[in-house]
Formats: sequence, C-alpha cells, structure tokens
Amino acid sequence: DLIKQEEEEDRHQDTSLASRFSWLDDLQAPTGHPFCVDRKPDSANWTYKSLYRGDVARYRRKGSSTLGLDSQRQGVSWEESETKKRQKGGDSKKTADRYFSTASRQLLKSEPPLPVSPVAPDALQLSSFLPVGDVDEKNKRQESGERFPTLSVNPLGVYDLSTALWLQGKGQQDDQKRDLETEGNPVSVVGRTGEFNRRLREQPSDTQLWIQFIHYQDEVSSVAFEEEQGGESAEHRKSYRAILDKKLSIAERAVAMNPSCIALQLERLRICQELWEPSALAKEWKKLVFLHPNSAPMWREYLLFTQSYFSSFTVTKVNSAYGKCLSTLSAVRDGSMLSHPAPPGLEEDMLDIFTQQCHFLRQSGHSEKAISLFQAMIDFTFFKPDSGVRKWTGLGKQGEKFLTNVFGIIQPVLPPHHRGFLSLSWIRYEKLKVLRCLHSGNKKRLRSQGKSSKRVAKRLLKEPDNRSSLVLWREYAHLEWILGNLDEARKVFSTATAMGGTKGPSGPSLCELCLLWSQLEAEDGAKGQTGQHTDATTSPAVCVLTQLAEGTSSQSISPVSILKARRSYEQALSSSLSTLDQNIQNLQSDRKGSKEDLQEEKLMLRGLVGCYALFQYLTVGIQAAFTIYSQARDKMEELHRKRAPDSVKPGGMEASFPAADSSLTDRRLASECEALAVQQVALLRFHNNISVFPLVTLRQTLTSALSAWPSSAPLWCIYLQLENHYHSAGRARRFFHAVTRDNSSVTPRLFAIVAEQQRKQLVDAAQRSCCFDKPLPVLPENGLSNRIRGLFESAIATEMGAHCPLLWRMYVHFLMSEGKADKARGIFYKGLQNIPWAKGLYMDAVQMFPEHLQEFIDLMTEKELRLRLPLEELDILLED
Repeated sequence: DLIKQEEEEDRHQDTSLASRFSWLDDLQAPTGHPFCVDRKPDSANWTYKSLYRGDVARYRRKGSSTLGLDSQRQGVSWEESETKKRQKGGDSKKTADRYFSTASRQLLKSEPPLPVSPVAPDALQLSSFLPVGDVDEKNKRQESGERFPTLSVNPLGVYDLSTALWLQGKGQQDDQKRDLETEGNPVSVVGRTGEFNRRLREQPSDTQLWIQFIHYQDEVSSVAFEEEQGGESAEHRKSYRAILDKKLSIAERAVAMNPSCIALQLERLRICQELWEPSALAKEWKKLVFLHPNSAPMWREYLLFTQSYFSSFTVTKVNSAYGKCLSTLSAVRDGSMLSHPAPPGLEEDMLDIFTQQCHFLRQSGHSEKAISLFQAMIDFTFFKPDSGVRKWTGLGKQGEKFLTNVFGIIQPVLPPHHRGFLSLSWIRYEKLKVLRCLHSGNKKRLRSQGKSSKRVAKRLLKEPDNRSSLVLWREYAHLEWILGNLDEARKVFSTATAMGGTKGPSGPSLCELCLLWSQLEAEDGAKGQTGQHTDATTSPAVCVLTQLAEGTSSQSISPVSILKARRSYEQALSSSLSTLDQNIQNLQSDRKGSKEDLQEEKLMLRGLVGCYALFQYLTVGIQAAFTIYSQARDKMEELHRKRAPDSVKPGGMEASFPAADSSLTDRRLASECEALAVQQVALLRFHNNISVFPLVTLRQTLTSALSAWPSSAPLWCIYLQLENHYHSAGRARRFFHAVTRDNSSVTPRLFAIVAEQQRKQLVDAAQRSCCFDKPLPVLPENGLSNRIRGLFESAIATEMGAHCPLLWRMYVHFLMSEGKADKARGIFYKGLQNIPWAKGLYMDAVQMFPEHLQEFIDLMTEKELRLRLPLEELDILLED
C-alpha cells in the first residue's frame, strides 16, 4: 500500500508539472525533475531578431571587485569606452530599422543608385593568374615603403586590411564605414530640392520648371508627414496647411520672376482656392482677367471657376460672365480695345466659348435658351433679321424636321469648304441613326430609317459642289453596306474610285475610300473562310488595293501587278514620310494663303499607311503589315514629340501667340498618329479573331499605344474587350495605375472604373447562378466594392474629374446599387460643390431620395436651375 501511495503521489506531481508552471523551490523532488515545460510560448520570439528589452534582466553591480582575480595584478573595467560616451545613447539606440520606419520609407521613395560597371583591365597588363584584391593599394604601399602588418593571421601579408581585421575579430573605423555607406546611398529628398533650387537660380524664366517644383512639394509632404496616420487629425491639417503655404510662396516667387506667364498665374490661383475666402478669390480672378483680357485660356479658367464655385453660383451670374467674356474678346478682335493685341485663332476660341455657354445652359435645364442662342448666332451671322416675322418660333417642337430645316436654310449661304463639311456631318448623322436602328433589332424601323437616310444622302450628292466629293461617296457606300445592300455598295465604291482618276496613293481621300472598301471586303471574305489560306490574286480586297496603286480599273490581277503595286506603295510611303516635316513647316507658313487645303492633305497619311499595311497583310502576312505600321508610327510620333514642347514656350503670354498655328498643326499630327495606332490594333485584333496568333503582340502593341495616347476611347474599348477574357485582373490594374499616375485625363480613369464594375457584375452573376454546394466558375472577390470606391475617389480628386458630371452621377448610382443610401447622399452633396450647374445630378437625387424632394427643389430654385413644373401646380393637377 505504501508503494502504491508513493506512485500515485509521483503521478500527481508529474501531471501538475505538465499542466502548470511552477517555481523550483515549490517542487518536492527538484533533483528528479529539474526542468519544466512552458505550454504557452511567446510567438514573438520567433518573429523578431531579439527578445523584448523588457524581458531581459538588468543587473546593477555594487563595487568593482571581481571574484577569482588577484586585485593587485588583474581587474575588469566596467566603465564604457570613450567612443561610446561620445555617441548619443550608445548601442542601445542602434536598433534595426523596420520597414515602416521613416528612414526605410525615404529609402524606398528615393532614386535608386546608378549601376557602375566594373573597370575592365588593360589588355597589356593581362597575366596568366587571377589577381588578388587591392593589388593597386598593395603596390602603392610597397613603393612608398609601407607594408601590411605581418601578424599571426596574415603571415604572408597577402590579406587586405579589412580581411586581416576580420580574422582578428575586429572591424574598420566608423568613419571609413560611413564613407562607404554614403557612396552607395540613393539621392535623398534634400538633394532633389537642392537640385531644383540650383536650376531655378540658373534658369528663373523656365516656367515649366517652376510648375514642376510646385508639384514636387506634394511628394515631399508625403515623405515628411507619412507617419501621421489620421487623415482628419488636427496635426495632419496643420501639415497640409503648411505645405499649401509653402507652395503658395513658391508660386508667388515664380510669378514675380515671370509676371506675364499665364500658367503660373493659374497655378497660383489653384493653390489659393484652398486658402482664401471666396470673396477674396473672386476678386483676384477678376483682377487677373482684367490684366489679360485677350487670353482665351484665362477666360476659360475663370468661367470654370465661376460656374463650379457653389457658394456664389447662380445661373444668372454665370451667364452674365459668359456675356462679358464674349463681348471683351469681340472688342479685342475688332480692334476697339487698343491696349491688347488680338492673338491668332481668337475667332475659333470665341466660338468654342459660345458653344460651352450653350452646353452650360442645356445642362442647367435651360435648353430653350441654348436653342435660342444658336438661332441668334446663325441669324446674325448669315441673315438679317426681319421685324415681325415668325422665323423659328415653335419649330423646336418638330424634332427632326426642325433639324432638317436648319440645315436646309444654312447650307446655301455657307462657303464651299464649310458647306462640304456640313454635308459630311449630315450624312454621318443619318448613318448613326441607321446604326442605332440596326442595334435595336427592329427590322421595320430599320427599313424605314434606311430609306429616309438614303434619300438624304442622294440629295446631298446631287449638289453641284458635292458631286466630286469622295468623302461623301465613301459615307454613302458605307451606308448601303450597313443596310445589307452589298452589290449596290460595291457599285457606289466602283463609281467613286473611277471618279478619283489616276491619283493613286497620292490622294488622301481616294486612299481612305479604298481602305474602307478593302476592309469591308476582307471582313466579308473572312466570315466563311476562317483559318483557311486564300489566293491573293482572287481576293476582292487585294484587287481594290492593287487598282489603287496602279491607277487602273482592270478587274483581273496577276502576281506581277501585285509586285508593282507593292513597289508603288513603298515609294509613296517613303516619299510622304521623308517630306512630312517640310510639309508641316509649309502649312504653318501658308496658313493664310490659298494652298492651305493642299498642305493639310499632305499630313493625312492614315489612308496611305492603312492601304499599304492591309495590302501587305493580305499578300504577305501579319508581320509585314505590323512592320509598315511600326515604321510609320515611329517616324510620325518622333516628329510629334520633337514639336510638342515647342508649342508651350517659356515666356508667358507673348510667347504663346506665335505658337497658336503650330499647336493646331500639332493637334492634327497627333490625330493622325492616334488614328494609325487604332488601325494597327484593329488589324491585329482582326487577325487574332480569324487565325491563331499570340496575344502577347496584340497586348504589347495596345499598351504601348495607350501609353502614348491615354485619351483614346477606341483603344481603351479594345483593351477592355481583350482583358475581359481573363479571370486575373492584376495586369490590367497595374497598367491602369501606371497610366493614370502620370496623366490628368479623366478618360482612363472612367475606363478603369468600368472595367472593375464589369468584373463585379461577372462575379455577382456567378454567385447568384450557382448553388452553395457547387464550385464557382469565377473566383469571388470581396474587395471589388472597396476598389471601385477607391477608383472613384482618386478620379474625383483630380481637377478634370472633379468637374465631370458623368463621374459624379456614376459614383452616386454605384453607391445606391450597393445599398449605401447615406453615403450616396453625401457624395451627391459633395458633387454639388464642384458641379452645381448639372441638373442631371439633381434629377438623379430626386429619383433616389424622394423623401428629400422639397429640399432639392429649394436648392434648384436658389441656384436658378430650370424647373418646368413647380410643385404647387403638380399638387393641383394631382388633386384634379
């Protein structure tokens, strides 16, 4: 029994040791169980390099004696060394920096060090053995009589100083280490600031450098105040206010150095919007407009400020500001204002501002006023108004008849060039109506609209000035092709090409007509021959392109004629690209001459390049066509990059006047470059649809084109269609971020939002369609809503996005679709601070928040937006 009792006591003791932590003095048998197990270890010991300083015991010595040592001969000094005393805090402060520390963040945001290639040894000094490091230093020491210290660790003296010290357990001096670290460190923020200051002292008239320095302060603030996590805290607001004050001081200094520069003046006022009161800001704007009354860009910015500042916005005030702007610019143009000269292109700027005023009235609900302004402009431009005549009263209710009457009245009194442009716009408008009916699927309506549009097109082509217009014939043939009348369309195309004569590839209009015809034929021929190789001599598209190059109308082609056509295209393209720069200079010099239209046609290379590339694609292959597009795009985009900085010259307003003609030419050149990029991507996409082709080439071409032209909507549409085939959105997100980071346009931001919304719709549809026990075909993502909200917030934070009504309306609709009514209402009021004139935003709020109808009505009445039916009359009608 005693033995069993002792065993039970030992077993109970083992259980207590395994379940709890005990002190050594509390154990009954410390010699048998000298250790215990901690069942709850600290996981931080595996995460960090050392223990927490609070867990390390500190021992305080009493006295300086040491046990076991002879006090007369031996001793231990417990005092710190002199070098440690000089350092602040000693080694206790030298802790390892974590990734979130200020020094680490500055290191990540600084510029990387430039890679230095190793110096190649001289060919005459090559030897048959590998040299030991620091040979030069060793030779110098030998020549000067110095030697490396001969120690037990370095008996032969072959180790360098650092290796010898390492073998002894020592290290180099701190000064030497600090010098080595300084050589490899990246350029700091202070260095970049000093570089800006030095360049601005040397070039105080460089306005673009001043603007870059102002924008650089935002980057400096993000580095300096990043540790402040609370975005709405008082410290963060103080820091933000300090940065604004610093930017304002830089802007004022820049304006003092360049008083005539409008860009610096506008940048200064943008900074002041967050610092000054509305009254002081409006006074400063009026002063600036008074000093530069002949600057159309300045007037545009002033009008945008007037109509987007909520506290002082009313429709009447903004409308009067537009009237004052147009009257002032008119006085400058006719010479009645002698103090300021009229800049080139002022009439076009006035027309743009007038159109902007009409759009403002339409968006604020005053569509009748907008129509009356257009009517007054047309009447006073082309007709003398008669007293007592009914004129256009009530014609606006007739819809399409009203538009037809307007076109019919205006067309006879226009100059020939503008008359042809109006006819082209009219027939394109009719074609858009046919396309709308085609997409709706209503065959009866399509048939009726097709007959009406064909009647209008034929009537326009019967005009004496339009009979030889290849552009109108091209649009009419395309209209017939859309309606399904392929034989009739081919007859129209054939008639138009015969009318073009023997111009060949040198005629831009004829090239564009043949390009459209060959593209339609290639698409029609690819429907029934997917993946099959066809003979080039039997292809209708090749026949059209060969006839264009030869200048003949023969229906049969041979391999010899194909070779001749390729040679003709090559010579025409080489000649056009080589003389492109000279043609641009001639266009600027002959701006006011009679050869303006002829010089403008020489810049239109999209038809020639498209025909040559399509010809190479149909006869040789996709690589040959890709080479043609790359050659033309590289030449034209290089020329555009060289000329683009010249359109914005430092020196202010006076320097910008001579650049008005060049900026118009540069815009046309940019339009041609963008059109070539769209054609190249469309051809690659067409080839990818009908045959096996790697998507890498299409994706790389598309991304390079979008990087060069980020505001191209056709390119973004193709990009979204391409990326929607993949479930992984990481590549598209990174590309959108890279494009929007360095671009202020709202177009890529809108497409980024649409891409995420389409992805969210796909995920939601997959989750709704599948049962809970079945796997999903698409991986669900819980963060899409937050990502879309982040994209909206970053878009409205930009200057162009803040004044985009479509962006605000999309944001409110998205929040309502997520069931966040309170946040949607907050975004609505935030949008009113930036676009108080947009009646569509008010109407969306009325539909989404009907309980606040009276509040919205009062707000619209206060801002003088158009209310077609007051609520009192609506209540009376409902009672009846």
